[in-house]
Amino acid sequence: MLVEALLAADEGYGSAELRAQLASARAVRYEGPDPDGFWPGIGLEVPGDLPLAVPGDANFPVVGLYRPLDGRVFEVYLTVLGGRLSTLSISEGRDWTEDEQVEWMEAGRGVHELPGWPVPADLELLVETPGGLRPVSA
Repeated sequence: MLVEALLAADEGYGSAELRAQLASARAVRYEGPDPDGFWPGIGLEVPGDLPLAVPGDANFPVVGLYRPLDGRVFEVYLTVLGGRLSTLSISEGRDWTEDEQVEWMEAGRGVHELPGWPVPADLELLVETPGGLRPVSA
């Protein structure tokens, strides 16, 4: 449901082709350092006979922001490789300063602490623009 939410938020950037791919995609779970723990990355395998999205190698420009740990922003984003859905991932928010990132890592903290995937209702959807991230128009 997260991929659908990101793709439904904008009609451009190959979203129609990516939605068609999603209908036939197969999720591949990525395992992190703890095989029984949560890891914020899911690979997506798409049949090769479906139309390709353009741009072919990019992060889809709609991201979902949420605050699951200590009020810190994390981003849910979708990667496209070779015109096909590739991965759904969560990373630290781009608003973190370099010092915040270093302090976080030196304390042994990381995305592995996330409790699991958010639900779409927990996300603030934003789209990348030349002026930075902007709220998705309703």
